[in-house]
Amino acid sequence: MNRALLLLALCAFGLAQSVFKVGVGRADITSPIGEVNTAGYDDLGVNSDGIHLRLKARAFVFAGTNSQRVAFVSVDLGKLLVNPIMSIYTISQALNSHRMKELVVSKLQDALGSEGTQYSLENIMISATHTHAGPGGYNDDFLYQALTFGFISETRNTIASGVADAIIQAHNQIASQTGASKVLLNQGTVDNASINRSNKSYLNNPAEERALYAKTIDNWMTELVFSNSTGLQGVLNWFPVHGTSMNNNNSYVSGDNKGYASYMWELEQAQNGNPSFVAAFAQTNAGDVTPNTIPPTCIDSGLSCDGSVGDCNGNPTYCEGHGPGWDVGKDDFYSTSVIGGIQYAAAKAIASNSTPIFADISGPVFYRHAFLDFSSVQVKLDNGSTVSTCSPAMGFSFAGATTDGIGSSIFPGQGVNYTDESTQWYWNILTDIAKLGVVTDAEKACQYPKVILLDTGEMPLPYQWQPKVLPFQMFLIGRKLAIIGIPTEITTMAGRRLRNSTLTALINGGSIDKDAVIVIAGLSNTYVSYTTTFEEYQIQRYEGGSTAYGPYQLKALQQIFTQMATSFSGGANLTSLSSMAENFTEWQLLPGVVLDTTPITSYFGNVLTSPNSTYNIGDTAYAVFQCAHPRTGTGYTDPASGIPTFMTVDKRTNSGTWTTFLTDAGWDTKYLWKRVGSSESTCQLDWSIGETVPTSPGTYRFSIYFAGKPWYGQTNFTAQTSSFTVA
Repeated sequence: MNRALLLLALCAFGLAQSVFKVGVGRADITSPIGEVNTAGYDDLGVNSDGIHLRLKARAFVFAGTNSQRVAFVSVDLGKLLVNPIMSIYTISQALNSHRMKELVVSKLQDALGSEGTQYSLENIMISATHTHAGPGGYNDDFLYQALTFGFISETRNTIASGVADAIIQAHNQIASQTGASKVLLNQGTVDNASINRSNKSYLNNPAEERALYAKTIDNWMTELVFSNSTGLQGVLNWFPVHGTSMNNNNSYVSGDNKGYASYMWELEQAQNGNPSFVAAFAQTNAGDVTPNTIPPTCIDSGLSCDGSVGDCNGNPTYCEGHGPGWDVGKDDFYSTSVIGGIQYAAAKAIASNSTPIFADISGPVFYRHAFLDFSSVQVKLDNGSTVSTCSPAMGFSFAGATTDGIGSSIFPGQGVNYTDESTQWYWNILTDIAKLGVVTDAEKACQYPKVILLDTGEMPLPYQWQPKVLPFQMFLIGRKLAIIGIPTEITTMAGRRLRNSTLTALINGGSIDKDAVIVIAGLSNTYVSYTTTFEEYQIQRYEGGSTAYGPYQLKALQQIFTQMATSFSGGANLTSLSSMAENFTEWQLLPGVVLDTTPITSYFGNVLTSPNSTYNIGDTAYAVFQCAHPRTGTGYTDPASGIPTFMTVDKRTNSGTWTTFLTDAGWDTKYLWKRVGSSESTCQLDWSIGETVPTSPGTYRFSIYFAGKPWYGQTNFTAQTSSFTVA
């Protein structure tokens, strides 16, 4: 009898392990704002001082029939172009952080106890959407921390806590789920949402290769749709486009076009009674792809340009691209909604297609992860010769920036090649000082034809500028989907080559089916700028100047992922280092809030500008309050969502009580802080009435919430405006 029970238990265990499940989760990762430099663009004076659309982490945990699991997390984090030396030069930063990921793993293990051991650096992939409109300060290396005066512990911890929370939600959903998940995979086109911003580089790729593709961009989306016995769980898709719809003087936190697309679908599902639905619009090979679909022109002459040396009468900083709002006299909020709306509509159409590519993905899941020294990879070329990657270095064209975010006029623009080096001697001196030595002939030869602006791999002051050891990762979901996690932005053609070579290796090894799909999750796990093809690198536009590890960087990635792919079918796995070996102490120099004051004639919470008495649907209501520096926090958490908020729009009920109608998390509201003098603050609250959230006639008011540091100690404040009517 006991033996029979044991056999029955073993059978039950086996059946439990044979069920394929997916869990989803979403959490806020909006970090402290207020004089925190924006993770986007090139101006020391452009800070995250307001909130328009809160940033999110969206997690998807796949539990396979082989008792293994992987977690893919799409985060609304982005890119930073900084000017650390008084706007003299520009640094590109697309944000993800290895140290933040380590913190996520630690938080998971603390929160989940023994179950937390199911998650590690190896099976969690964190990929940034690439919004340029979020606070910086969570990066790992000095190149990416310069403008935020080092790292900001509150920022990194806030993001890590949100990512861990999203994974825990997904984990708990799997634990409570009784049956299997259903996963559909499909693809579809997305038109009029993007163009190639570096056609000159793209056209340097072989003509026979370009002839294989109809466009200079990948205009299609790969999408997974998840459901279980309770209904629709969520959607995860990949489509390449930069998060640069919000322009380079924006001070509002925003998820940009992908954040808007996620917000709209999640809002729709919440209104239909499914508030736990998660929609992630993840990033892929968008290195040379812009949402600014109106081709760039010189702002002084209107002539066509592309930011190359000599453009716009010798001032290529006048060369700017624009979003679709430009043609109709609208702002970048409008452009963001258009490009995000196109992705949202395309994703919904793909999800509703009655004939998906694969009707039900299930089975085992597998993963591979390796830390490798990427500065000296020996790469075998097709002709049999061997070349090497280089110690990281950034070129002059990287300082020239792009038509999405202009650089400094001190630089000649994009396309700086080796013949220009003799005119840039003063930058060589700066690099030599930070490096404690000169750039060697061997380093110049390795990076050729790049003109080295910053020899980042060899600059120890004040600490590591760019890493040499990088993380590489791959997931297999059933036999139908492979996900590659790379720590760079990768251009259109480079992405195609990497997908093709890796997919071929996986199919030849029998690890996935011949009709399987492969996607690249760009900007994953840490960040080291760009990857171009060898041919694109020769042109040395912005993307080539930012390809840090030299002209054979893509070839090295192909070689690494080919070997990783063969390891799934019994081939030798990559020999991984134990960690990224980042043994340095980071600076933390951004001063904290010391004191908040008000004018002698005012007080905290005083309404300086009252809303009008009456508005119509489509109007924008606003109010201005006397407030405090926002980096101290909101001092208030919305009880319905569990998310902090600086503001609410309240509606009066029939009984005369007030209920929260909107917080600062959605598209229709804006919160903007402004410093006045040395320690005074004002805050403006805006509401675009009915723009995305249906609004009925009634009586409304604004409420503000903030923590301040007056002379008598930190205090939480709240205040309201007088009521107003929406007709």
